Amino acid sequence: MRTTVKHLVAGTVKRTVPYKDFCVFFINWGWLLKELNNEAALSRAKANVDRYFPVVGVLEQLNETLAVLENKLPYFFKGVQSLYFQELLEPHKNRNRKRPQIVRADVRKIVESSLHKEYDFYYWLQARLLLQYRSERTFPTPTVAKYLKPNMSFL
Repeated sequence: MRTTVKHLVAGTVKRTVPYKDFCVFFINWGWLLKELNNEAALSRAKANVDRYFPVVGVLEQLNETLAVLENKLPYFFKGVQSLYFQELLEPHKNRNRKRPQIVRADVRKIVESSLHKEYDFYYWLQARLLLQYRSERTFPTPTVAKYLKPNMSFL
């Protein structure tokens, strides 16, 4: 059965939104995926990212992602920053006329507690990207510490 927000927060969401583990994309299918917040799945996902993915971009840090991609994979991404900033950074014509509903604070808290390993993995990916960015650049960058949570490790 596929997990949905409705399953996580019974009775608080009007519409069911399909949810799929973020970690799923970085591990092989198998016994690890039978339950949410599986520590073994999180560890396997982190190990696979370190082993097989030189860069994992984060949309909130798009500038840093582009810089790291251009420096680590120049064969594919040479000039991507200049392309983005000179040609693609113009106002977009697409508009979202049907805005998503604002999630209530109590619902957000329940979902975050239900998906705490997913959040841990996401913050780990953000911190990893910023460490890669910082190691390649000499100018000031956002602090990595703000993305690290207590007792969060790099594997």
